[in-house]
Amino acid sequence: MASSAAPVVIPPTWRHVARAPRAPARGTPPSERERERPPRRGPISLDDDPSSFRASSRSRLMASDARRFTGDGVFDRVARAVCVANCLPRKELFETWEAAVIIGEHFCAENDPDAVAASDASSDASSAAAPLRVLDLAAGHGLLAQLLLVLHPDAIHSALCVDRRKPDSFDRLRDALVGAFPETPSLRGKTRFVTDTLANVRPTPDTLLVSVHACGSLTDYVLDLAIEGRSPVAVVPCCHRVGAKALRDAGADAWDWVAEEGVDAATAIDVMRLDRLRSSEAYGGEVEARTLSRDVTAMNRMILGKPRRGDGGGEGEGGGDRGWEDAAKSLPDSPWSLYAEPPR
Repeated sequence: MASSAAPVVIPPTWRHVARAPRAPARGTPPSERERERPPRRGPISLDDDPSSFRASSRSRLMASDARRFTGDGVFDRVARAVCVANCLPRKELFETWEAAVIIGEHFCAENDPDAVAASDASSDASSAAAPLRVLDLAAGHGLLAQLLLVLHPDAIHSALCVDRRKPDSFDRLRDALVGAFPETPSLRGKTRFVTDTLANVRPTPDTLLVSVHACGSLTDYVLDLAIEGRSPVAVVPCCHRVGAKALRDAGADAWDWVAEEGVDAATAIDVMRLDRLRSSEAYGGEVEARTLSRDVTAMNRMILGKPRRGDGGGEGEGGGDRGWEDAAKSLPDSPWSLYAEPPR
């Protein structure tokens, strides 16, 4: 076991996909190894057969794909906008949507005045928690932050996307989403992209840290930031450094625990991340393991952490910068005085 204080437990939602795949035995003839491989799929068909349009495909969504999303629901409207933007892999749309729905359900309901009033007849909109500030870390195209704003415009104060490079597709995607959701005029004004490393991020308890597929140790860095700022956090890890050293760094006893539980090393690393967050004073039991659809991504484990209410540890409302180290205090009052560009 990884710790003598308490056993590490694999969440049931992860266990059914946690078994390590069995490699063909040594000496297996090539013909038999070939038969063990999944069949290759042919090219994408242009007909309307759903089986020919795989959500896990890395093919770019193009304007011609918009005809596949004809509904009036929020997802179809988002999907058509993404097709018009002509910049995202199909897989990224589906996995980011699933992540945004889970994150919104877990964190945004208590910050949405309408949702609070609807869920409790004795409450009114004024009893909702203060709106969250979203930091989308290793943001890439920035789709996750923008989807959270589309789904929960009243629960989110502003969204800042942080990455080392700003892709041209960020503005293209935002323009397409703004056009698709004219009833959410704040979508453009509340979303901003900052080009920098994560070293300058300074989260607080009202800053929601989110990151989908932050590669390797970046996921651990995001969790470090969350623990430091006692911030709500949601991550979908990927690109695990699979090896004994990685497990030791995560807190596991090398391969003994992996062999005992019969899981693959990547799952073991994520279980240790989950356990580390649970053992933090700020989070305790307010940590949850979820999964995205495996039909969309094999790296589908999700970690959600919500700090205990009433804990200190951050500036909170009433002063200090909210998420960015070099916020210019001389700027006039506005959402962006909290997220000023650091000096170059």
